[in-house]
Amino acid sequence: MQGIGIGTMDFKKMRVNDYYYIDKTMYIKDILDNKSEVILVTRPRRFGKTLNMSILRYYFDIKCKDSKELFKGLKIMKQDEYYTSKLGAFPVIYLSLKDINGSNIEEMLLQLKTELVEVFIDYAELLKSEKLLDIEKEMFSYFDVGKNTAESFYHAFILGMLVGLKDSYYVKSNRESGYGRYDIMLEPKEKKNGFIMEFKIAKEMEEKELKAKIKEAKEQIKDKKYEQELKERGFKNITKMVFVCNGKEIKMEIFK
Repeated sequence: MQGIGIGTMDFKKMRVNDYYYIDKTMYIKDILDNKSEVILVTRPRRFGKTLNMSILRYYFDIKCKDSKELFKGLKIMKQDEYYTSKLGAFPVIYLSLKDINGSNIEEMLLQLKTELVEVFIDYAELLKSEKLLDIEKEMFSYFDVGKNTAESFYHAFILGMLVGLKDSYYVKSNRESGYGRYDIMLEPKEKKNGFIMEFKIAKEMEEKELKAKIKEAKEQIKDKKYEQELKERGFKNITKMVFVCNGKEIKMEIFK
């Protein structure tokens, strides 16, 4: 039985899970037929803007290896070669600001930087590409996480290390789950173990402060119910990881 997929804003998820979908892929044809340099699409909240952006991403993005299967049987695939040849043909930078809703400007800037880190990770392999000049690689590799945002530095550092797991996990960062926002979540693409990571900064790496910070992070994960999103998706094995950082020193603790 097909599901409805209420609130689903990811086109691939809708197709893979066989949710009911009203075919709006001719929107892709409209975009290709439009000769403007910039296209602004305005709609009220909850009118499907993010889903339509997702459709464009999966259609055009050269990194989406299964795009042909996702669009199989939809109207855009019945158009002439001018349109179908654009499937998986271009590099695409996809940036959504829908989850940036901090209570103050500092929180919003940190969330924006986190989103940009994820875009950076998606294209980190360009640093090894011969398609970029050395000066372009230097500009690309310079990523400022900002002043007075020590947690975001370690957050970005760990995200960079996790790029190699993207074939097996959806690497999510600073998203809402339960009653708050986790730092990093690894959602398995198959029924494997899920992970939640939380970062804290210690002024000194003394035993007393380490224990206090670890306890604080554990209680935050528990009280904010960060594992709720994974549980709702049917994952039962969830590992929580706490990182307490000071300079080059990092203390990690794992718990269930």
